[in-house]
Amino acid sequence: MHFQNDADGETLLFDKTISDIKDDDIGMMYIDEKYEFNVVNKIMPKQGRILLFDGRTYHSASSPTTGIRCIITLDLFGEFKNGSYKFPAPIEPIENKKNKFMYQ
Repeated sequence: MHFQNDADGETLLFDKTISDIKDDDIGMMYIDEKYEFNVVNKIMPKQGRILLFDGRTYHSASSPTTGIRCIITLDLFGEFKNGSYKFPAPIEPIENKKNKFMYQ
């Protein structure tokens, strides 16, 4: 995530990852009613700052009260092992039935 401007809408990182949630519950609406999510980090947008974190970590943006929060977000799919990175990660193709596209 790359912050394009200064703003007051923080990015919140929680204490849960997708591996902490039962498979049947992933993607459910109002998941916070079943699991307790605690904020472990609050990152204030600052122009030029880059925030890198494991995308499997539950996270959220808070709404700015002044101005516009403008960010560029990239999802990197790869395999991190022993301090090195391999792209792409060996995964099965996923079909998005709603938008009718495939990606690997």
